[in-house]
Amino acid sequence: MRQCFLVCVFFLLIACDSKKQDRFDGYAEGEFVYVAPTTSGVLEKLYVKKGQEVLSGEKFFAIETINLLAMRDLALSKYNNLLKGKRSEEVNVIAKQKEQAEANLANAKRSYERCQELIKIHAVSQSDLDEKATLCKSLEAKVQELSSVLSVARMGARSDEIRAADQEVIQANNNLAKAIPKALQSGRVEDIYYHPGEFVVAGSPVISFLPFNNIKVRFFVPQKMLPEISLNQKVRIVFDGIDSFIEAEITFISPRAEFTPPMIYSAESQKKLVFMVEASPKKFDERLRPGLPVSIFLVSNK
Repeated sequence: MRQCFLVCVFFLLIACDSKKQDRFDGYAEGEFVYVAPTTSGVLEKLYVKKGQEVLSGEKFFAIETINLLAMRDLALSKYNNLLKGKRSEEVNVIAKQKEQAEANLANAKRSYERCQELIKIHAVSQSDLDEKATLCKSLEAKVQELSSVLSVARMGARSDEIRAADQEVIQANNNLAKAIPKALQSGRVEDIYYHPGEFVVAGSPVISFLPFNNIKVRFFVPQKMLPEISLNQKVRIVFDGIDSFIEAEITFISPRAEFTPPMIYSAESQKKLVFMVEASPKKFDERLRPGLPVSIFLVSNK
């Protein structure tokens, strides 16, 4: 009776093995992003904690921003001043000079007109009339000059000066942004290497960050089954503790063969020529964490 039971178990295992041809053992993997400053300095502030989920656009940390903020504000003030033109006090002085020149011109014209009447009765000489005409022309030129100066004062700086000041503002904002890096996509903070008050060398990671889109699974396919898989092929991921599968798609098939995978999950995988395959979930699932052993089931393309 015992022998009969063992034989039944043996054949049951063989049957199970024949059905496992589309099942592979693998593990979850994450491509981490190591966020580091571009310049050396003291870490002023951490905006995140270890294990915290971060949304795209949220801040990670700040490195010596006091001087950068001051430089940004100075560049912005210079740019705004150039747009405004000269100070109101300077504009008022030029306006007063123009008004005085206009009054002098009006008086000179009246004097010239009187001289024209007097020359008819020979009360003044021709030289007096010519002198007053010259004065009128000189004062007209002065009024035109002051009008131009007043217009320029009200217009502001030259366009090339404004463009140069604008570039200074852009550069100052870029330097500030580099000192306060932000998440380019949503993810989770995996580790923190520095804390506020510590000196950070340029290029040295402050935190390791795992974007949700960078989580995938890796498994190994025997050479004989390689023709049956393809890029974008659908797979299903299962592991202990879940009552449903996670949908994913194959995103990478290694062009190089390996004799054994880096971790041996089953006896059948030993001493076989295998190819590494990666699959990415269609959407983020917080239960799928790097290092987690998983099982992958192929979904037929037919």
